Amino acid sequence: MKCPRIEKLIDYLDGCLDDEAGNTVASHLCAGCLKCDGVRNWYVRVRDIAAHDDCIDPPAWVVKRAHRLFSAERAPTTFGHLKRFIASLVFDSQSRPVTEGIRLTQSPVRQLLYRADAYSIDLQIAICEESVAELRGQVLGATT
Repeated sequence: MKCPRIEKLIDYLDGCLDDEAGNTVASHLCAGCLKCDGVRNWYVRVRDIAAHDDCIDPPAWVVKRAHRLFSAERAPTTFGHLKRFIASLVFDSQSRPVTEGIRLTQSPVRQLLYRADAYSIDLQIAICEESVAELRGQVLGATT
């Protein structure tokens, strides 16, 4: 017989399966499956440790927030059809190597080009004052 999924094995050990499913898992364990026996021994130890844990319970607001984070349906966003991309820096105007003998002239505008899949992100950062800058940019799709 094929090994039961770990969830089903744990439900059996917790007594949460109906008679038919429970008998199937019990027969499998009695057949001597070493893998499932190892999982059973591990789970019994974990359950025993949890039963004797004297830590305090988390506050109710923490439990509520955790439930919301993991069980709430995420509202579809306007950009839900777009994949998430990690953009790579392709060009930085301030990282160009300086040729020997050429005087360095620092441009007040920094040009950055990023690429993510079929998109390019072109940014220009212009320093206006000591702590003020203008940011201009555009996202370009790949041309076919």
